[in-house]
Amino acid sequence: MNSEREKDTSASNRLPRSRDSRSAGDPAHIVESLAFSGDGPKVEDMENALRGLDVIYDTAVVRVPDDGQGEAAQAFIVRGNEVELDESGIKQAIRKKLPQQMVPKYITIIERLPKDESGRVLKDELAGVQVRIAQPTVPDELGPPEISVKGMGDFDQATWDAYVVSHQNSSPYHLSAFLRAVVQTYHLKAFFVTARRKGKVCGVLPLFHIPSLLMTPSLVSLPYCDYGGVLADDDQTLGSLLDVARDLRAKIKAPLLELRQTCQLPAEKVSNLGKHTVCSTEKVRMALKLEGTADSFFRKIPAKLRAQVRRPQKEGCSVRTGGMELLDDFYRVFTYNMRGLGSPVHPKSMMGNVLNEFGEYARLFVVYSKDKAPIACAMALFYEHMVVNPWASSDRRYQRIAPNMLLYWSMISYALERNYRVFDFGRSSEGEGTYRFKQQWGAEPEQLWWYSTYAGGIPPEESGDSGNRKKFIAVWRKLPLKATTVLGPMLRKGISL
Repeated sequence: MNSEREKDTSASNRLPRSRDSRSAGDPAHIVESLAFSGDGPKVEDMENALRGLDVIYDTAVVRVPDDGQGEAAQAFIVRGNEVELDESGIKQAIRKKLPQQMVPKYITIIERLPKDESGRVLKDELAGVQVRIAQPTVPDELGPPEISVKGMGDFDQATWDAYVVSHQNSSPYHLSAFLRAVVQTYHLKAFFVTARRKGKVCGVLPLFHIPSLLMTPSLVSLPYCDYGGVLADDDQTLGSLLDVARDLRAKIKAPLLELRQTCQLPAEKVSNLGKHTVCSTEKVRMALKLEGTADSFFRKIPAKLRAQVRRPQKEGCSVRTGGMELLDDFYRVFTYNMRGLGSPVHPKSMMGNVLNEFGEYARLFVVYSKDKAPIACAMALFYEHMVVNPWASSDRRYQRIAPNMLLYWSMISYALERNYRVFDFGRSSEGEGTYRFKQQWGAEPEQLWWYSTYAGGIPPEESGDSGNRKKFIAVWRKLPLKATTVLGPMLRKGISL
């Protein structure tokens, strides 16, 4: 072994505070016992994969209780020589090299692993060490954060992503991969706001300026998805980022500022956006907890649902999973369905750019009829422990054989086989058809908090609302498919939903 690693140190048996996906404001949490689960890759396989990375000298992986989601992998890591990355940096380096199922949820850096004379890691000693959630430093002791506002060409995307994956409320939409895909597709003006203390990132806020002919021009975090918004380590940083959002809206003269959050913001900080800020709680995201194997999960869903999944299979349907090679078939179904809904469609380049930017963490699922025609499609993004479904469509002419049921089961089983723990069906309003569809799978609603600030304090009349919207939908549905495919992207750019 390297002599530098054999050098004893008083810190050998002390573990630094680890980053946890739970709230930084929670009381210190102590893991008192470690247990192994049969789900996911074997611990030994994960350890071997991690040891093959340059940034890691040695590692031991255990499974720890994970806030009601079963168990998660915790990796105790000895960094390679001259490697100075922190826990979030190590995790980002792992994500770039290994499949998602090999990425431990929690990372703890230590000086050396406790071992016996034969070199075997003494995991009982690791289990006996108190692993604590890092508590936030009192911001007043450090002063206000330094704020920078960058465009797509000059913000530090690696540092941004490292912070995003370390934050409990982050999503795949916060990653620079999605932000790049949006800019590449629509060439929007983007603002990437970063807060730092002593050079370390403590908050981020991505914003896009959405010009529009149909809707109110707006500054949004984030457009074309269900959620995004601000990420911050503490309330003072949150307030500073909201101040910047308010000032940017005024600078570009956007009538509307909108932040789509997965958690409620403190009321005293929301006022930073402006006194006319309102919060909508009409939407929820439908999240399905995934447990066990695909086979065991399938047996637990209602018998009627199982029969609906089998129906298209009995009709000769099949499913393909892949990437760019399925994009044409995906888009064929997607454009047909969106016209039927009376909604302008994204350009095919939007999905293509997402596939390119996310790589193996974005997959297309396409259901084919017995005649090999594409009849249902979806995209899934894989992030940390969850799978997010931003787009899905089915051809209503095949509704009788329910290809969408096989489509969703294909995504859910794919996620289960790779040890993901949550499947996010996307947003719905309580009681509507899509809500009930997602609910039958066992998905539960999680509140979304959409904050809107209007210039002048009065929400402007939307040209797409009420009777005008119904007229638009009726006309759009009657247009030739080719026309909606050409015109749709021109209008879709200005519709942030």
